[in-house]
Amino acid sequence: MKLHKSYVIVMLISCCHLISSIPTFTSWPKVVGSYKGKSATLTWILSEPLTKDWYSVSILYDKLSESISVCVWYDYKPNNVGCKEEYRTRVTANIKVGSKIISLNLNNLQPDDVMYNYRCVVRYEAFSASVRNNMAWIMLYDDPGIPVISSSINLPEVVENTYLIMTCSARSTTILPDNLPSDLKPIMEYKWQRDNKNLTNDDRHIVSGNTLTIDKVQRQDNKIAYRCIAQESGSKLKRSKSLTLDVRYKPGEAKADSNRIGPYFEGHSTMIKLTCSVTDSGNPQANFMWSKDGMDKGHTNQGYYTISAGQLSVSGHDGLWKCTPSNVIGDGEPDTINITVYAKPVFIKILSKQTITAEIQNDLNMLCNIRGRPAPDVIWQYKGGHLPVGVTVISESDVINNKLITVNRRLIWSTDSTLDQRRTTSGLYTCIGRVNDRETKQNINIDVQYGPYNTKIIPSGNITKIEKEHLTLTCAATCNPQCSYIWTRDNKQIIVRDVLEFMSVKRQDEGYYRCTSSNGINTSQHKDVYIQVNYPPELNIRVTPSGDLIQGYNVTVTCIVDSRPEPSSIIWTNITDPDLQDLDCSHKNITHCMLTLSDINILDSGTYQCQADNGVRGSPVTINKIITVYGPAHWYMIDPEGYINGVSIGDITNFKVWVIARPLPRQDQWKWKFSSSNSSNVMTTDPGHVHLTVSDDMAVLSITNVTISHYGNYYIWTNNQYGGWNEGELMFELKKQGPPSKPVNFHVIDVTAVSIRVQWIRGFNGGLDQTFTIRYTDVVSGVVKEKSGIEDRVVGSGQMITDDITDGIEPETEYQLQIFADNSKGQDVGDKVSAVTPALARFRQDPDVRIDEDKAEISFHISGPLTHIKVENCVEGTENCVIETVKVPRKTRIKHETARTVYDFMATVALAESKAKCLLFSFWMYDGGVLLTSHPTVVKINKAYDCEIFDNYLKIQGLYLTKLRSNDNIIACLGMTSDLKLLIMDAAPLGNLRQYLEMKADEMYYNVTSSKTLEMDFINQIIKASDAVHQLDPPGLFYCLCSSNVLLSTDQKCKLSGFASKESVKAREKWEEENNAVVITIEICNLPFGDVTDDEARQKVLKGQKPFKPTKCSDDMFDIMTQCWMRQPYNRPSLHDISVNCNELVQYEEV
Repeated sequence: MKLHKSYVIVMLISCCHLISSIPTFTSWPKVVGSYKGKSATLTWILSEPLTKDWYSVSILYDKLSESISVCVWYDYKPNNVGCKEEYRTRVTANIKVGSKIISLNLNNLQPDDVMYNYRCVVRYEAFSASVRNNMAWIMLYDDPGIPVISSSINLPEVVENTYLIMTCSARSTTILPDNLPSDLKPIMEYKWQRDNKNLTNDDRHIVSGNTLTIDKVQRQDNKIAYRCIAQESGSKLKRSKSLTLDVRYKPGEAKADSNRIGPYFEGHSTMIKLTCSVTDSGNPQANFMWSKDGMDKGHTNQGYYTISAGQLSVSGHDGLWKCTPSNVIGDGEPDTINITVYAKPVFIKILSKQTITAEIQNDLNMLCNIRGRPAPDVIWQYKGGHLPVGVTVISESDVINNKLITVNRRLIWSTDSTLDQRRTTSGLYTCIGRVNDRETKQNINIDVQYGPYNTKIIPSGNITKIEKEHLTLTCAATCNPQCSYIWTRDNKQIIVRDVLEFMSVKRQDEGYYRCTSSNGINTSQHKDVYIQVNYPPELNIRVTPSGDLIQGYNVTVTCIVDSRPEPSSIIWTNITDPDLQDLDCSHKNITHCMLTLSDINILDSGTYQCQADNGVRGSPVTINKIITVYGPAHWYMIDPEGYINGVSIGDITNFKVWVIARPLPRQDQWKWKFSSSNSSNVMTTDPGHVHLTVSDDMAVLSITNVTISHYGNYYIWTNNQYGGWNEGELMFELKKQGPPSKPVNFHVIDVTAVSIRVQWIRGFNGGLDQTFTIRYTDVVSGVVKEKSGIEDRVVGSGQMITDDITDGIEPETEYQLQIFADNSKGQDVGDKVSAVTPALARFRQDPDVRIDEDKAEISFHISGPLTHIKVENCVEGTENCVIETVKVPRKTRIKHETARTVYDFMATVALAESKAKCLLFSFWMYDGGVLLTSHPTVVKINKAYDCEIFDNYLKIQGLYLTKLRSNDNIIACLGMTSDLKLLIMDAAPLGNLRQYLEMKADEMYYNVTSSKTLEMDFINQIIKASDAVHQLDPPGLFYCLCSSNVLLSTDQKCKLSGFASKESVKAREKWEEENNAVVITIEICNLPFGDVTDDEARQKVLKGQKPFKPTKCSDDMFDIMTQCWMRQPYNRPSLHDISVNCNELVQYEEV
């Protein structure tokens, strides 16, 4: 920028005071720029502060060579009195003592103010001298001219990648002093903008002064506006007009596509439109050139190519299509799209039916050739599926013609095919050609002919028929064409057809038959079959010797059998005697069975049956033969069996004899004699009132109105023509009633630690019912006990009676036993015997129980003098109790230990589903029916569960029950664990009485119309329960005793539980015996008790309220129940009274 005018201000300072030296000062800045009408401030800086020594300050400007004063200020009074008139109102001075700065503000600037240079002169009075500074100037700014952008290229059009230089030019309008040094003149500055954003140097733009270089113009510069901004130092900015580049470049990459997804078939029914798009259409806009396989297909500016519907062909349109975008700058990157045109498959030759022979290996030769594009997929099918075994397809060379491919597939038999395989290949074959979803096919029937094979007879195998059955045999063979059939037997023709039929087969028809099949191709074939005709056994019987059979003979009875097949069994049976079944044959083969009866007697008489079975329908077949044996008479049964009758005077008595004889003795052949007991061994005459009657095989000697003269011996005998028995061989005795005879042969047969088993032979009962008593004495302590009322359980002399003594029997104790016979007339004393009980068997250690899911594995060791043993096991949980009977396995180890035997056992027990948290296994050891010992074992399933039961209760119960162990109707306390946590009781497999009665509730009611009902058993339960309570000594206090506390053993014996002594029960209501009698009786007789709960029933008992009569309950039974409900307890019957009343009711019903 140039300065046209120069101002010089000279400041003269006059000093009124003396100063030591003259200061210096300079102007700053030297040039002050401003605008017309504005103000400008000129400033000088002194080297020292201004003092009062100055005389005057003058401002001057140089005009030509003349210095002209602007303003003079005296005596440090900066007023404008000394200014020229034209400056007086425009100048403002800033002169202060003590300041180093002197400034002059000149406002309302005009161009003339710029023409001079200004100086400041300070005059000091003391020195009579002045100080002048260097010059200062004012320049007057104005806006520069509008910048202009120029270039060597005819902008705005420019081609991509061109190296472009643009220059910006602007004219300065600032007014400068004429003498302004060049280094103080203003400078013109330039800036460049891109889309109104300042440009700085980057990888493509270089700004240097007023030039902008673009290192290769890019297409992204298209439509970008460039401008430059000019500014002189301190002046206003001035912008150029924007220059928007028009960048010319070739199109971008092409993208070819189609409106439909190919491939296409020739004659495609809809229009196909090929489209070409570009990533950048270029500048100027591109047009498109299409070609196929290098051949030009035309140009378009819309970017698509259309193939009309139905015009598509392989020759015209199949191939690689290329789209190239292009403009005046150049071609864009082309793209291709492959148009695949398919030709649907077409047969070259029509297939026709063929007839071939399976025996000729190369007779199958069928070519299928199909043309299409791409190569058709050609397959052969057989009956719509896979080719049969033995048929294969070979591929021949494909032929290509003008992009169309002909595929050849030949159908042949495989080289390794067998004749059997080729025979099965007749049928419909299909050649199918497929190109994508287009398909063509042709069917051809191939008839493969062959001779007969696989000839068979239906049913297959050898035939077994039963005589007179219907039989049809069908001959069949596999052949093409159809075969003919001939049936022959023994080389003789029977029939020419495939079916051979027997309306009723006969045994003469058995034999070999042949069927021959043929059809004129190759050789014939045949099949044989054997027909077996079965029939059930035909029986005959032959007896040797013939004629009458006399007792003592040896007789042979032969059963002769004719059957097909041979009999599988021949059995002799005496159907008269059911015990004589399946008699052994003395000689037996496939045709006969000989039954030998040696030394026959009358009892061998009867109907003998021979049965033969050969499995044929109609068998087994039987034939009967009656064998009659004649022989002498002998008796086989008498009454009384003891030969003695004891009667009183005036009674009636009988002696009966049953005889075996053939023929049976007649009335006149029976004899009897009498020998009075008053005359020793002397036969006497008939004492009177004695009658002998005969009926069939029985003779009865009756004595009516017995007198003293009738007591004695009676002899009876008889015979027939073959013999009999003598008069002295059979004797009865009639005696007067009296005491029984003593038992004989009293002896000990078995001894255990807690039982003694004895046996004896009964004597004459004195004509009355007798019982037995066994008295046994502890030899050491002298304690005597008896077991009385032992029933006479057998009849007839010579038979043994057995009984067990258990009450009070202790281990390792010597006992003396004596037997007595009793009847109402007296007693007879039997023999004495001694017995020593062994030590009690024991468990060697705690049984080992291992729980494994649903079973328990148990092992235990027992020592003792045992001969046999049974162990019963109860698995008892908090909710369920499962009773298992464990069969003791064989002994696994035996060793002697001080004359004792050790037994090891293993057993597995199935566990029922249970929620129990712990199980109690109780083991009871029996010798026969005698309990020897028991042992408890507790197994916890849930380890965290505490199985303890209150110790105090168990102690009381255990001690109390131990005292009652001898009572058979009380649950026995078998023992307690050492820590008194568990009480071991008898097993009750049938559960409690309530459960048992509920299970049979429908059977329990008393039926007044029949004594055969089951209620007697239930009344007996009342009797047993009553007796059990009554036997308590002293009578026990029962707390809420009811049927659920009465347990049942295996033999339905009632065992009481759930009671304790009076001292151990602290209850508000004390249940006495008669109260418990009511509850048990009512529960037994009336389950369930209407709608009344157990608690309500007990309250009714206490209040004496009358019950309702149960349905079907008899009046007699209801009377007993009603007595139980009397209001006052002392008016209620005791359990003993109830037992007596029920016994009377049972006896009445039995009568």
